[in-house]
Formats: sequence, structure tokens, C-alpha cells
Amino acid sequence: MPAGARRLALPILATVALALRLWGIGFAAMQPLARPDEEIFALAGMGLFSHAYQGLGTGWPGGFAALWHAVLRVERFSFGDANLACLLAVRPLSIYLPMRVVSAAIGAATVFPVHGLSRAWRSESAGMLAAAAYAVNFLAVRDGHFAVTDATLSFLVACCLWACARDRLWAAGAFAGAAFGVKYAAAALAVPCAISAGLALRRGQPVLRTVLLPVFAALVAFLIVSPSVLRDPGAFWSGLQSHGARYGGTALPFYVFTVLPAAFGWAGLLLAVAGFVERRSFPGVAFVIAVLFLLLSPLRIPYARYASPLLPALCASLGVTLAAVLQRRAAAGFALVAIALAPPAVRSIQLDRLLAREDTRDLAARYLIREGKPIESLGGWAHVHALERGAQDACAAALPAHLRSPVPTLAGDSQPWRELIGQGPRGWEAAGHALIRPTLDRVPAPQAEWIAESLTPPHFVNLAPAPPLDAACWPEQARFSPGDAGVREPYDAFFVPLASLGAADRPGPEVVVRSRACGNSGGQRSR
Repeated sequence: MPAGARRLALPILATVALALRLWGIGFAAMQPLARPDEEIFALAGMGLFSHAYQGLGTGWPGGFAALWHAVLRVERFSFGDANLACLLAVRPLSIYLPMRVVSAAIGAATVFPVHGLSRAWRSESAGMLAAAAYAVNFLAVRDGHFAVTDATLSFLVACCLWACARDRLWAAGAFAGAAFGVKYAAAALAVPCAISAGLALRRGQPVLRTVLLPVFAALVAFLIVSPSVLRDPGAFWSGLQSHGARYGGTALPFYVFTVLPAAFGWAGLLLAVAGFVERRSFPGVAFVIAVLFLLLSPLRIPYARYASPLLPALCASLGVTLAAVLQRRAAAGFALVAIALAPPAVRSIQLDRLLAREDTRDLAARYLIREGKPIESLGGWAHVHALERGAQDACAAALPAHLRSPVPTLAGDSQPWRELIGQGPRGWEAAGHALIRPTLDRVPAPQAEWIAESLTPPHFVNLAPAPPLDAACWPEQARFSPGDAGVREPYDAFFVPLASLGAADRPGPEVVVRSRACGNSGGQRSR
């Protein structure tokens, strides 16, 4: 490939990657919990307007919350003095969309260090093919839509591995420390960094350069990204220990036989594994093994997105294999490139087309708004978002007219809403939690005239079964279905298929709307 074409190819791949991640990014516009964990970081970012970061004790480092806070500060130029907690409750997309765009941009930018990593392992052509593989990888595209840590973590992982491959160990340490400040799963980067340091020591490089300086850079980067550790080291250690509760399962088959084949296609995954025979890829191989067997395999509640840190190394290795075949047999190489890249590219396009359609919960919400009756919303994290009348009135007073938006009316009155929302910025985090928490009711509220019942896959272990309802007393009035979605991801918190994307009509869980037909004796809620 001519030098001029090579200079253009990588920005073009980054543009393609960005387009795939921006398409459909406005999904579930009326649902603050459309993608669980987005609200955690949004509310933590709001809390930083009035107090120091408080998430260390629950196992969340401060890096991504600080990034959210920076984005919120920029957003405030458009929102003025609007109550951000209310804005999240009535117009969640106005809060989420800018951070989703940042996440998409970071995800697209990851093609650059992935290109550098594969080029360091083999050649320029390997780097280009690896960048193309990451640009269209289904899991990378999917997670690039979310305003959570995965795209940022994958970018820093790719940069760290690239720095290791270039023997820039101080930079590798800095990237590893910054990644650890975003998500503790980055601890596995200690493995490739240690291997690279050991190899450098064998070549006669000084200890100061190979060990002490990288460790110091890692520590400084971590504390810059998550400085709250210095203020409360006890909470930091407690948060680290809390991660132990996530382990005790056998999730390896889920990641090996479901998640990674969905991300790459079977052909692409096997070719990526074959690329690890390259001697220079040994630190990357060690990282993949450490993440797969130490962090993912023992999980009790596995999610597909936890495999995101594996993608840069696997895409770089895929580029190595494809470049090697192209160098020996051009025709066979081009065929393998198509076989490896076309399936994830097609699945990514199918995903984006699906995300661009209206979520089932938004359809149900519009229906319930038109009816104007008090509802109970069942389904835990999958519930249709609704607000009590008192919360709606208090938020209407706290938002300018152009930022107000109707939402379904949740039955009951559980909070002194005007007092809570009237606290201003110092109360944004607490008010946000009260406004958008999931409904955990076991029986309908006595005041409820309608029920919005979100039905989720039975194997989704984070959600309890829906409470039994008397069909005669609660006859069905409307149903909003995602279609014949085929095989769903067993532990998906976003409610889109991991397989059989073409069989899905729209994102979201199945929502059944029911009306009361047996008087007003629904029992007491258990919020």
C-alpha cells in the first residue's frame, strides 16, 4: 500500500468506527435505567458538584465519575440552573447523550493503539487489519454506545499493551495506573507489564528504567485519576474486597462459547487465537489468559461487556494472522479477511438498526402518558420509568419550561419531593437516586389503576420473577414486544439479543400493560 494511502486508511477506519458507535446512540430516550450503571456514574458525577467522591467503598474507583463530572460541567452551559436530578428523571437522554458520544469517540479512537500494537507485533499491514477488526467488532461497537467504563477501559488497555510492545515501560505503567483508576479489572495489566519488565531486564536494561520508574508512573497516574483513594484509603480497600462477592461461579463456557464468538464470529476468533504464536505477542497472550481465567471464569453473574478488555489484544492478534496469510498467499488472505471481518460488521450494522428503533419501554410510556392514569411499574431494572405526581410537580418547578417533559404517573406518594429537590446541587445525587430507582414492588399499589409489567428472560439472575397477578382482576390492555429475538444473552442488562439480531424488531423487554378490574384492594407496596 502506498504511503499516502496508509496515512489516509487509519483515519478512515476511525471514522467508520465512530459512525458505527454513534448510529442508534439515542436508544431508550425516556428510560434513565435503559442501560444500568449509566445512572450510577451520572449521579456520582452530579455528587461531585457538592462533595468529594463517595463510591470507593462499593468498589467503584473515581476516574470515570470524574470524567462524567467534567462532561456535566460542559452540559450546564446549555441547562443553566436546571436541577440535573430532575432532568435525568424527565429527559434522561439530555444527560446521557453527551457522555455516550464521548464513550463512542473513545471507542473509535481505540483503533489507533490497536493498530500500533499489531504493527509492533508484526507489520504495518497487520496494524491496519487489526484496526479494521476493532472498528467493526460487534462487542466493541455494542459497548461503545454505553456511557459506562468499558470503552474507556479498553482504550487504556490497548495503550498499555502498545507501550509494552514498544518497550516504553514508563508509559505502560502510566496507562495501567490510569486504567486501574477507571475500573479495578485493569489489575490484570500487571501481568504484561511484569513480563515486559522481565524481558527488558534480561536484555540488560537498568532496574530504574524497567521497574522503579514504571511502578512510580502507575501509582502517580492512578492517584491523579482517582485521588479520593488518598482521602479514604480504608474505603478503597473495602471496595476492592467487595469484588470477592462476585466470584464463585463457572462463567468460562459463557465467554468462550457465547460472548467471544458473538464478538468476532467463530472464524475471526480462531484466527485471532492463531495469531498468538507470534513471539512478540507473549505479553498480550499473558494478559488475555489472566483476564479470561482469573477475572472472567470465576464470575457468578457474568455480563458480556466484562470481556471488553480482551478485544484489543485479540484484534491485534487477528491482524497478525491475516497479514501473515496475505503475505504468503494474497488470494487466500483476502478471502480470510472477508470471512473474519464481514460477520461482525454485519452484526454491528444489525445492532445499530435495532437501536435506532423505539424501545418497548418508551412505547409503553407514551401509551401510559396518553391514558393519564396512576400506574404501578413492575420489573426491577427493566421497569417502565414513571414518577409520582409530587415528584412531577416538584421537578416542573425546578426545570425551565423548555426542558420539561411528560412521564407516566407512578401511583402513591412516598417522598417529601419539594424538600428533597429544593436542596439544589447539594441534593442532586440523593434526589436522583430517589427519582430513578428501580421499582421493587411485590404487589400493586392500592392507588394504581394500571400496571406496566416488564417481562425479562427467566435466566436473567439479577431480576426476581415478576409478582403473580390475577389475570381476571388485571386484564391485558396492550403489549409491546421486542419480537422473536431468538437466543438472548443470558445476563444482558440492556435487553438486546447477543445472537439472532435479525429476528429482533426493537430493543427492550416485553412490556404488558394491564388495567384494574377488581376494585381498589391491591395491598401495600414494599418499596
